Amino acid sequence: MKTAMTMLFLSGLLSFGSPLRAQSDTTATAQTADTFAEAFSAGDVGLGFRSRYEFVDDDDFARNTNALTLRSRLNFKTLPWQGWQLLVEADNVTDLGVDNFNGGAGTTPGREQFPVVADAGDTRLNQLWLQYQTASGLRLRVGRQRIKFDNDRFVGNVGWRQNEQTYDAAGLVWDGIDGLRLEYDYVLDVNRIFGGDVPAADHDHDTHLVNAAWQLTPAQQLVGYLYHIDTNDAPASSTRTLGLRYLGSWGLDDLAMPGDQLGLTAEYAHQIDVANNPVDFAADYWYLEPAWTLHPLATLLVGTEVLTGDTGSGGAFRTPLATLHAFNGFADLFLTTPDAGLRDQYIGYGGRHDRFGWRVTWHHFEAQTGGADFGDELDAVFTVRFNEDINLLLKAALFNDDAKVPAAGMRDVTKLWAQLSAQF
Repeated sequence: MKTAMTMLFLSGLLSFGSPLRAQSDTTATAQTADTFAEAFSAGDVGLGFRSRYEFVDDDDFARNTNALTLRSRLNFKTLPWQGWQLLVEADNVTDLGVDNFNGGAGTTPGREQFPVVADAGDTRLNQLWLQYQTASGLRLRVGRQRIKFDNDRFVGNVGWRQNEQTYDAAGLVWDGIDGLRLEYDYVLDVNRIFGGDVPAADHDHDTHLVNAAWQLTPAQQLVGYLYHIDTNDAPASSTRTLGLRYLGSWGLDDLAMPGDQLGLTAEYAHQIDVANNPVDFAADYWYLEPAWTLHPLATLLVGTEVLTGDTGSGGAFRTPLATLHAFNGFADLFLTTPDAGLRDQYIGYGGRHDRFGWRVTWHHFEAQTGGADFGDELDAVFTVRFNEDINLLLKAALFNDDAKVPAAGMRDVTKLWAQLSAQF
């Protein structure tokens, strides 16, 4: 353990002193180029490193996992020129000598005795897109790109894993009306988190994604979406989801609580099978999370998330393009919704002060149909921002299946992480 942690910090320190600064493909660029040549010569170069140690103790395995990996990222984005802009981004993921882990999906043959840490080594073209944006608020982007909607519950980039999920797609965004944002993406291919040349790393698609966000007031937003997912490589993922999401917040100054706020997130979605899905089903999704922010340091929240299921096989609500690690516990025991569905009831407390952030969340999981008890989980995160370039994250997940009648597939799982990120 001591050697692993030392290597973690050293790998992050390797990036110190670089003159390059990372940039995001979604960040607006105020500066524009006067000539085509200037668009390239004055473009932004970004360099980033993310080293992470992950430990997994899973009762289904005789061996524990120890994984120390490093992701290196290099990108270049031109300045906008007459509305045109280009981004190129390459990633490399490698282990740093601590590789007692199963990368999943056949990416690490001979390591099946270890629990999965889906960070297998790979070198890939992570993004390559060309976009054109008009003065009226219309943007067309074509190529390999990052797509994220709302909180990533249905469509995301799986940013927690070292190999990011990106999309070969063509997308239109229009925000020509104040307070309204419309986006449509047609997806041809999904480049998934599994590194290397394995079938699970790449899924062909004929997928249509529509998301419309309406800012009702500065503190109230309504989002509607339609996600038609069609893939021959994973037929059970072929679904059509129609949903509505609301976010709102209210200040409590009138109640003699200056700075305090009440927040509410509520969401409903209905899903059916489409295309080549072998199962004929309909399922629902419910989400409700009220939160109380206590000025200035902390937020207390409670929540319920329900993905319905039935007594048959394959009839549960599913989210195949989501950033799944962000939901239903960091232990990742519910990456696929159980056939009986899932009810996740949780309470969390977190906050931020100066350079420090923290959050602790307790979950109780049970089947939506039949009420079987899946277990409880305690998650904790602590972050430190050393400066605008360097960040440290410590995280833990402890899942306990001590139910009176344990459900099939449930077991005790402990996961620990230490991560150092640097970008320039």
